[in-house]
Amino acid sequence: MSETPAPPHPRDVVATGITELAKLRNQTGPTIAFKKWRARVIEAVNALWPEDRTKASRFLRIPFLPASAKADRAEVRRVYDRGCSEAMSYLKSLIIEHDKEVSTGLRAPVGGAAPAPERGPLGADGMPDLSWLNEGAAPAPDAALPPEEGDELRSVADDFLSSSPVFSVRGTPGAPAPDPGKPELSPTALAIMAMAVEIESLGVPEADRPRVREALLDLARKLDTKQLSWRQLRITVEVVMEYPAIGRRVLPMIVPFLDRAA
Repeated sequence: MSETPAPPHPRDVVATGITELAKLRNQTGPTIAFKKWRARVIEAVNALWPEDRTKASRFLRIPFLPASAKADRAEVRRVYDRGCSEAMSYLKSLIIEHDKEVSTGLRAPVGGAAPAPERGPLGADGMPDLSWLNEGAAPAPDAALPPEEGDELRSVADDFLSSSPVFSVRGTPGAPAPDPGKPELSPTALAIMAMAVEIESLGVPEADRPRVREALLDLARKLDTKQLSWRQLRITVEVVMEYPAIGRRVLPMIVPFLDRAA
C-alpha cells in the first residue's frame, strides 16, 4: 500500500499562497475560492507562530472590501486589488522572517535543511527589500458579471462585512510582547509599501519608477521610527506630487505623522 503523503509544511503553504494570490488578484473581488485561500493562509501562519497570534491578526486586518456595503463594483475592485498587494508584501515578509529564524538557529529547518530565501535578502535596516514584488497582472477591464458570480461576490461581501474577525481579533492573553528592538510595520507603512509594489499601474514612466519606488520604500521604513524627519517627508512629497495618482493617496496617509516629524 502506498503511504499517505505528508501534509505540506506551513511555510510551504504560505509560499504557495503568494503564488495563488497572484492569480486570485485577477478576479473582480473576493470569491469563495479567495475565502478558502485566506483560511488556509491564516491557519498556516498560526501554525508557524503558535505563540504569536499578532502575526495572523495583522494579516486579518488587511482590508479586501470597502467599509461601505453600498460601494460600487469599481470601488470593490480597487480595494480588493490594493488588499492583495498588501497581503503579498506581508506574506513575503513572513517567509523572510521564518527563514531568518532558521538560519540563526531559532527554529528547526524545513525538511532537514535551511530554506534559502527565494529572492532578495533583508536590507541593512532589517526591513525586507520589496522591490521585486511586482507580481500579478492588473484586473481585467470592467465587464458584466455572470449572475452566479455576482451572487457569490455579494455573499462573500456580506460575510466579510458582517462577521469578519478583522475588527475583533486580538492577541492571545499571555502572548509574549513584541521585541521592542524589532521594526514593526504599521498599516500606513504597509499601505505605502504596497503602493511601491503597484507603481507601474499608477502612471509613473518607466525611467522614473526606481526613483519613486525608492522614495516610497524609504518613507515606509522610517515612518514608525525616530528616523522620520520633516526633511524626509518634504523629499517624499516633492517626489510623489509629480504624479497625482500617487500624491493624492500618500498625502492623507502622512498627515498624522506631521507633528512628530516637525
